[in-house]
Amino acid sequence: GWQLSLPRITRKTEKGLPTYKDLDVFVMSGAEDLVPHLQKNANNPTQWEPVVADHGDFTISLYRPRTEGQFARIERWERKADLDVHWRAITKDNVTSIYGRTATARIVDPGNVKRVYEWLLEETFDAKGNHMLYEYVQEDAALQRPGIHEYNRSYTQAYIRRILYGNTPENLDAGRRVGPIRTATDHINSLLTRERHYLFEVLFDYQAPFDTDLPENLLIADDLSDDIEHTVPGDSLVREDPFSSFRSGFEIRTLRRCWRVLMRHHFNEGEVSGAPLVKSTNFQYTINPDTQLSFLTSATVSGYRKNPSNPNRYLKRGLPPVTFKYSRFEPEKQRYQSVTAKGRDLPPRSVNAPDFTIMDVFGNGLPDILNDTGGGFHYWENLGKGQLDRRHPQHGSQPVHSFADPNVSIGDMGGDGLADLIVDALPISGFYESTPDGHWKTFKRFQTTPSFNLGDPNTRLLDLTGDGLSDVLVTRDSHFLWFRCKGEAGYDEPLRISRKHDLDIFPDVYFDDLSGRVRLADMTGDGLNDIVLVHDGRIDYWPNLGYGKFGRRNTMANTPRIGYDYDPQRLFLADLDGSGSADLVYVEHCRVRFWFNQSGNAWSDQ
Repeated sequence: GWQLSLPRITRKTEKGLPTYKDLDVFVMSGAEDLVPHLQKNANNPTQWEPVVADHGDFTISLYRPRTEGQFARIERWERKADLDVHWRAITKDNVTSIYGRTATARIVDPGNVKRVYEWLLEETFDAKGNHMLYEYVQEDAALQRPGIHEYNRSYTQAYIRRILYGNTPENLDAGRRVGPIRTATDHINSLLTRERHYLFEVLFDYQAPFDTDLPENLLIADDLSDDIEHTVPGDSLVREDPFSSFRSGFEIRTLRRCWRVLMRHHFNEGEVSGAPLVKSTNFQYTINPDTQLSFLTSATVSGYRKNPSNPNRYLKRGLPPVTFKYSRFEPEKQRYQSVTAKGRDLPPRSVNAPDFTIMDVFGNGLPDILNDTGGGFHYWENLGKGQLDRRHPQHGSQPVHSFADPNVSIGDMGGDGLADLIVDALPISGFYESTPDGHWKTFKRFQTTPSFNLGDPNTRLLDLTGDGLSDVLVTRDSHFLWFRCKGEAGYDEPLRISRKHDLDIFPDVYFDDLSGRVRLADMTGDGLNDIVLVHDGRIDYWPNLGYGKFGRRNTMANTPRIGYDYDPQRLFLADLDGSGSADLVYVEHCRVRFWFNQSGNAWSDQ
């Protein structure tokens, strides 16, 4: 979706979830991955070591983009006393930027403030004394809407609150440098703006109580002849689609959206809360009635000036709005159609047969049909729009294992998006790698023989590190076992995760649940599979935090009653509309019933 592209430094999650150790990769806005700046060891020129400097109470480590282009000096400042970290960057034009020096300009794990996920730009200044300040506001749990889906949540989001710039010479010392950098206890407000003589203020309005000094009490005119009172709807403080992401290893929950950006001038030092409003950019949204997702539909820029005849009123003129339209999933327009194949060469029997499987053979996102004939493999390529290609034989190496073998599974061992055939049949353990043209490579043995059994109903393949590789999770009576995938080398030794017999804080379930209630699905749209427990009239899930850890139980609101005698084999969790979160589908004999997932909070009506 839309977001403000304010500079920040973040732990990278695209190729693996953060561990909050020095091995994490950092990303700076506008640059590629940051890597440590290395220099030759003075005593051994063949060895390279990170550039680290001692600076009073801090240890400074230098970084640089993986591909140089900015030619900036990027520094990671770590305080010796408590290992607190913030960042500083100095461009080739001698502009200095400070990231995350104070707590409000960070996104941190609420359970451990040392686990900082993101450092936000807090101030910039140059050699000529020009200074800009950025203020952020942390999420306020008190503003959540009541509901079962808000239980067990944490609120760690940070929002840009205001930007101050245009400081006057009174804010400089004898060396024409900016005055003392803010401490953790400083808070930007209109009074501080006046004291520091910043002439320009950009305000971001989220319709929240911390916007008390915005000109909500002022009367704004739509045109030169019509004065209307501008008020904030009281029931729209929290967005209709609050959502969460857990890729940081903890919950980052977003309750608010920006609905306007205001520009105010402070040329008159006597004005504090009544600083003149000169410009605004207003945003309008529409809500999808099924998913409750909000979409930006227009942005309007308006100018203001005080009404000469009444200083308590403004005169307003606006530019034509910029409008946006989006394609929409319309289930009422979907129609049933039979699958066809070129030359009428359809699979000879049901694809539920043990010798058939459905998998993405070519890595293009479309499910193809694969058949193990006993003497080789054949596939039907999915051409889209309900049509299959003719049957084609798979060339190259031919696996000697059948899909019906419980020790055979489909997974991605290389993280390349192609489905591989994984075999765990002692004394043979390894995999057949698939190729982009739909064939198999020669069987590759794992370097170490894993101690799990793919045929065990308590064993599941899922990505627990965010690197795209198929890890293994096994549920046991007293613990879980997590086998980390090392790619083509196989699997690490298992990590034991002790059970907690409290469903509120731990997924105390078994994958071999005879009723079929335990599932794996992405319930929040963050790209990670969560553990889901399905009951008629109640669905709980434990969000995937990575590395074998799962968050506290989240219970979804408005869970439908499917029927006390429903067949679990007919119930599916799948993303129908492309929003990323898994929807609820129940296939009956004569119809398909489904409910949209509303950002992991609730279910839509049928």
